[in-house]
Amino acid sequence: MYRDCSLRRQVNGQVVLLAASSLLAETKESYPGISVYPHGYVAFARTDCGDIYAFDANSVDAEGRAAIVIFPGDFYDDPITADRADMISKRVAGSLMEFLEKYADNKVDETPKHF
Repeated sequence: MYRDCSLRRQVNGQVVLLAASSLLAETKESYPGISVYPHGYVAFARTDCGDIYAFDANSVDAEGRAAIVIFPGDFYDDPITADRADMISKRVAGSLMEFLEKYADNKVDETPKHF
């Protein structure tokens, strides 16, 4: 389903779901994605402030659904440890479906942890 989407609608003027063609670039070529990707996080959305939403491949439930976390955009530590990535991440949804429901209702948590 998601690979066929090119969504650009924003929630509260902030959250942008990335086009499928942009996922790898956001994850592997931009911060903070480039720092957290090696530890199992794959970006799929961002805010206008540079924060990213990512799938957390480390917390997949029995049905194969990954939790969704947010990372602050001003986080540029590279390289980092898996423990540091986990500490900086903030869980915002239990699955992509839950995230999209919040997105549709303009209830996405847009506040990452800041250190």
